[in-house]
Amino acid sequence: MRPFGYGPQEATQLLDAFGEKGHRYYLTRQISLDTIYPALLVAALISVIGWLRIRLPYSKLMRAGVMCSVNAAFFNYDENLDVIAMILIWPNLPHPLVHASASAYISKSCMTIATVSIVLFLAATLVWVLIKSRNYPRFSSSAKKS
Repeated sequence: MRPFGYGPQEATQLLDAFGEKGHRYYLTRQISLDTIYPALLVAALISVIGWLRIRLPYSKLMRAGVMCSVNAAFFNYDENLDVIAMILIWPNLPHPLVHASASAYISKSCMTIATVSIVLFLAATLVWVLIKSRNYPRFSSSAKKS
């Protein structure tokens, strides 16, 4: 987890630490999971946004949430392809490829955070609307006198 991405030296150190066995494992096992995860995440987030759309009138915000989640998946797949390329051409990593991968990673993280923030805002708004519509009594700090 690197909020500001990574540079060529860090990428080289990580791929060196993986070694041949780690590279083979990533290319044969881990990449399958990395291919499924973004699609499942987008499906889950869009489903939640769709469910909230029925209950709330924030259509522009919901469209933004859908677009952010789709972009998060796009950048995630971009990063996965960049990592595959880095593994295949390791140990000679071209700096532009590492920077492209790091940029995709940062973009993916930003889009995911934006989507989750939108979903949390919409969910909190729905809870607030439900509470208001049921006219729950407000609690006062002073007790009623008999």
